Amino acid sequence: MSVHQTLLCCFLLSLQVGTVDALNHYYREPGEKLSIRCGFSRLYGSQKIFCRENCEGENLLISTSQKTAQRGRYGTEYKEDGLKDFYQGSPVLIVSVSHLTQSDSGLYRCGLGDSSSTTQYVQFRVLVADAVLKETKVHFSKTAGSSLTVGCFFGHHGNRQFLCRGRCDEDVLIQTDKVRAENGRYRIEYEKRAAGSVVFVTIDQLIQADSGSYRCSLDLTNQAFYRDFTVSVTDASPTTTQRSGSSSPSVSSDQENTGTFGGTSGGTSNHTSDLLLIVALTVTFILLLLLSVALLIFCRRRSAKHQQAPAVQTDYSPAAEDLNELLELMETWILLSSWSSGVPDLKPKRTGSDPKQSSNVPPQED
Repeated sequence: MSVHQTLLCCFLLSLQVGTVDALNHYYREPGEKLSIRCGFSRLYGSQKIFCRENCEGENLLISTSQKTAQRGRYGTEYKEDGLKDFYQGSPVLIVSVSHLTQSDSGLYRCGLGDSSSTTQYVQFRVLVADAVLKETKVHFSKTAGSSLTVGCFFGHHGNRQFLCRGRCDEDVLIQTDKVRAENGRYRIEYEKRAAGSVVFVTIDQLIQADSGSYRCSLDLTNQAFYRDFTVSVTDASPTTTQRSGSSSPSVSSDQENTGTFGGTSGGTSNHTSDLLLIVALTVTFILLLLLSVALLIFCRRRSAKHQQAPAVQTDYSPAAEDLNELLELMETWILLSSWSSGVPDLKPKRTGSDPKQSSNVPPQED
C-alpha cells in the first residue's frame, strides 16, 4: 500500500469517528439551560445516548431509540440537518440540561450506536460558575480540594484577559488574547455575548494557600476593566472537623447552655422568695386593717354607751370598767378575725360584773 493510500484511509477513518480531539468547554451560569448540538459524520445506529463521565449506572442520563426523549431536567432531540463541520443531512443529536446547578459541572457525552462497541461519542465539559460578577468585591467560601469558577461580566468586548492575585501588579496567573488558556490549576475562557462578554476563570483543586484576593480583568485598547473577588479555603479533613467541633466556640456554647440552666434555677428561687414576702406583707396589712376596724368599732360603741346613759352611776371600780372595755375590744377583734379566716366564733367569758347588769340591779336590803 502506497503512502497516499495510507493517508487516504486514515482520513476516511477520521471522518467516521464522532469524538472530537479537542475537548470543548461550555461555561454557564446557575439557573441557565444548556443546549449542545453533537454532530456526526454518519448514522452509527438508532440508539441515542446522553450520559456523564463513564456512562454507567446513574451517569446514563438518557438511552432511547426515539427521536425525542425527556427525563427530568435532561433531554435529547435527533435531527438530520447537519452541522457546518459535516455534510448536509448528517445526523445531529441535541442534548440539553435545564436549571443548571454547580453539581452539573463535569464531563458529558452524546452518542449514536446500536451497542457499546459501535457507539460513537462526542465529549464536552460543562462548567457551571459559582457566580457571575457584575460588581466588584464578592467573597467565596470553599473547602480544600474543590474548584472555583467565577464569571466576570463586562458590557463590552475586549482584546486580552487576565487572572491575577491581588491587583495584577506582580502576580499575574494567566494573560492571554485567545479564547481559552490554561496554566496549571488555573484556566480562563472568554465568551462573547450580545450584551457584552464574560471572562470565566477557574481554580482547580483549591488549597488553603489559595485564600486571598483575586482579579479578573478585560483589556480594551489600553484601558482595563476588572472584577475583584476574595476566596477563603478551609480544610475539610475529618481530623480538622473533629478538632473544630471541640474548639473554643463549641466549648463556649456548652458553657452558655449550662449558664442558662443555672440562671433558670436561681430565677425560680428568687421568684419564690419574692412571693413569700408579698404574702407576709399582705397578711400583715390585713391584720393591721382588722385591728383598726376593731378599734373604730370599740370607740363608736363606747361613745354611744356614754351618750345613752350619761348620769347613771355605777358602783364597780374603774379597774373593772377598764377590764370590761378590754374584753369588748378582744371580742370585736375575734369576731373580725373569725369572719376573715372562717374560724368559729369563740367569745371569751367575762370576769366580774357587767356594768349594764349592775346598774339595773336594785340595792340589796341588809
